[in-house]
Amino acid sequence: MSNIMDSISPGSKGLSDAELLDLLTKVRQGELSPEEAERLLTGLPGVEPDSSQPAQQTADDGEPVSQTEGYTASAPLGEAGQGKLIVDTLAAYFIINSANLGADLYQARYTYSFPSVWVDENTVTARFNYFSLGALREWLRQQQGDHPRAEFSLNTAIPWQLEMHSHMTNLIINLGKVQLTGLESHGSMNNIVLTLDRPGGHVPIHYDAIASSVKLRCPAQVPLRVEIYGNTNAAEVAGRKFASKSAWQTPDFDRAPDRYSIVLSGEASSLTVTYK
Repeated sequence: MSNIMDSISPGSKGLSDAELLDLLTKVRQGELSPEEAERLLTGLPGVEPDSSQPAQQTADDGEPVSQTEGYTASAPLGEAGQGKLIVDTLAAYFIINSANLGADLYQARYTYSFPSVWVDENTVTARFNYFSLGALREWLRQQQGDHPRAEFSLNTAIPWQLEMHSHMTNLIINLGKVQLTGLESHGSMNNIVLTLDRPGGHVPIHYDAIASSVKLRCPAQVPLRVEIYGNTNAAEVAGRKFASKSAWQTPDFDRAPDRYSIVLSGEASSLTVTYK
């Protein structure tokens, strides 16, 4: 891995993707604070502090959404019978909620500039189009502070599927009012809290990610199965402690039509599944 401190010395050229990733890694590992990294980036040629703007959408991204300078976004529900949210971005203090949104498919609001948001039929995508200096600086800026930087609300009138291909810190997903059809998570995530409603059918939840902490909260008496294929230092399911590479299920799981199947194939310093 290249020496990022040498790469960003005075008079240096722009950073490569590998050097940007090196800087991001140093921040995540605590070798650099977000403030230090931001100061270093500000010294780069052609980089001005706090100048990033929301990424522009292109015609190929799908239907344009309603997006204003105040950093809000929405799209009409239309005839959609189900929804899908894909998050592929660097973000800190990110919240996904559910609510009765009337004629809106989703609503979003965020403190700082956010990645491109577009809708293709019933799929809502939030994504940085490529790994760039602007994306890294946005992530660093969002790291500073402890209040929500971005919030998505999903319309509870339809079921939703979630895909997280992200590098996130402090991710809260509150689906206590929405029917979830499935969740796939990849990337690197720190401090995840997922609150679920009662399942409708067999609902798979798959974490193939590196996470410092994963907490799942299920309604009381919900049939579920938890399989741990990856490494975890501490796993606790409904008050029972487990080691890595183990499985547990409720007695009624096999015959229950409505149930959750939770699989951890990545790594987590801790995994906790509780009934609420």
